[in-house]
Amino acid sequence: MYISEIFITTTRGDILIHKKYRFDLDFDPKVIFLKKLRAVGNEHLLPHFKEDDVTFCHIKRNGLFIMAVTTCNMSPIFLVEFLTRFFLICKDFCGVVSEDAIRANVLLIYEILNEILEFGYIQLATTDKIKPYIQSDPVLVLANRSPAEEIASRLENRKNEIFVDVIEKMIVVITNDGLVSRMDVTGNINVKSFLSGNPVIKLAVNEDLTLAEQGKPKDFNSHVTMEQCSFHQCVRKEEFNTSRCLILNPPIGEFSAMTYRLASDPPLKPPFRLQVQEKDFDSPSRDTCLSLQLLSHIPENTEAVNIVLRIPVPGTVSGISQQLIGPDQTIELKASNKQIVWNIKKFPGGSHLNANLRLISNSGVKTRLKDIGHIVMEFEASGYTCSGIQIRYLRVFDRDQAYVPYRWIRYITVSDSYVFKL
Repeated sequence: MYISEIFITTTRGDILIHKKYRFDLDFDPKVIFLKKLRAVGNEHLLPHFKEDDVTFCHIKRNGLFIMAVTTCNMSPIFLVEFLTRFFLICKDFCGVVSEDAIRANVLLIYEILNEILEFGYIQLATTDKIKPYIQSDPVLVLANRSPAEEIASRLENRKNEIFVDVIEKMIVVITNDGLVSRMDVTGNINVKSFLSGNPVIKLAVNEDLTLAEQGKPKDFNSHVTMEQCSFHQCVRKEEFNTSRCLILNPPIGEFSAMTYRLASDPPLKPPFRLQVQEKDFDSPSRDTCLSLQLLSHIPENTEAVNIVLRIPVPGTVSGISQQLIGPDQTIELKASNKQIVWNIKKFPGGSHLNANLRLISNSGVKTRLKDIGHIVMEFEASGYTCSGIQIRYLRVFDRDQAYVPYRWIRYITVSDSYVFKL
C-alpha cells in the first residue's frame, strides 16, 4: 500500500505544501480537492471520498487540511492514522502546526515528508526515529493561545517533563422522559514525553478497574468497567493484570498509551441533564414560553467550560426574548439556521442554570414543544472523567540520569454528541 501525493492547504484553498511520491495520476488532485471544498464548504467536506478510482483522505487541524491521495485501495482508518501521526511529528518539531508555522518551516516539513515516506511507502512514523535525519532547525512561531494554553506552552519548553492527559469523549442521548437511551464513552490516556535519556515509566490506574474482555465476571461494585482497551506498542503489560500498572519506554513526543471503551453495564450517570417545560400565557398569544433548567451532576470541585446548547426552532419563530438566571451566559436566535444558541462560559459542578425564553411567532401558528428539534449540547469538563479512572501514580526510572522530572496530569471529558430529545 502506498500514497501517491500529500499536500497541505488552508481553508481558503492556498497550497502550502505539495509532495509527489509517484507519478501515477492523470489529473491534478489539488484541483479536484479545491473544487470539492468550494462546492460544499469547510464544515461539510467529507474526510474520505473517491474520484475516478483515486482515493482522497484528509484531516483538518488548526484551519489546515492535510490531504493524502492514493490510487490503491487503502483503508480510510489507516490513512487518517498516518496523517495524524504526520501532524503530531510536525507538531513535535515546530511546536505548533499553523499556516504561519508551515510557511516558516517549509524546508523542515519537506525533510519530514522525505523521511516518513519512500516512493509512497511508509518508512518512519515516529519523531524519535526521524529526528537523527533532519538537518533543518525549526523556526518557532507564536500561536494565538488562551491563558491556559500559554501556561501549558511555557511548561512544555522546560526539560525533563512528562504530560499525561486522560481524555474521555461521550455520545449520549437522553429521551424526553429523562431516560438515557444511549451512552457511549471512549477514552485515551495520552502521554507527551520530553524526558532525556532512556527512562522507564510506570503508570498505574485504578486497582478496582474491571476488564470485560478478559472473560472474568463483571464486578458491579467496580468503579471502572471497560468493554475494550488497547495499548501503544511501547507499553509492556506484564503488571497490568495484577496491579493495573503500565510500563512504558516512551518515544519522544506525543502518543496514546492506552485507548478504551467503557462498558454499558453497570450504567453510567450522565453528567448533565436538561429539563424543558412549556408555559402558557394568561392572555391569548401566538408566542410560546419555554423554561429551561440545566443541571450539573459532575463533582462540586470541578467545572465545565465553553458550554453551548443548540436548540432548533421552526421557521415561524422570528425572534426571542429571554431571562437568564446565573452569570456568564448569553442566548440568541441565529436567523440563518433557525437555532437558539445558549452559551455558558463556566458551569460549576453540582449547580444548575435557568433560562426563560419567549418564542415570538410571525404567523398564526403557535409553536409547541413537539415542534422544537433535538437539543445538542457541547461542553468540556476539566478535572473530571465520566468513568472515574484515575492515575494512581506516575514514576520515572532512569539508571543513567539523576534528575527529578516534572509530571503533569490532567483529566478532561468532552462531548462528542450529547443530545436531549423533547
